[in-house]
Amino acid sequence: TTSALLAVPKYTLVCCNNPAPIFHKLSESSSLKDRVVFLKIDVDVNHETAAKYSVSAMPTFVFIKKGDVVDRLMGANAQRLQSMIEEIAGI
Repeated sequence: TTSALLAVPKYTLVCCNNPAPIFHKLSESSSLKDRVVFLKIDVDVNHETAAKYSVSAMPTFVFIKKGDVVDRLMGANAQRLQSMIEEIAGI
């Protein structure tokens, strides 16, 4: 839900639709566990969240820090997704 997104104190990554396998792998990474919160949002159910973050293609990865969108990635580019997460998380 939208309120859960704002309650996250560190980094939040929201993915809409069917994320690439790297999304799951990274979400279980011990080096990211305390730095990144991974959320999967069903845009067919959560229309308001999809509209709030201007999701127009799937998958879309939205990077949120302190309630503000700091970056986004549209498409399933696993290498780019991993590098963006590591860069934003400071790894």
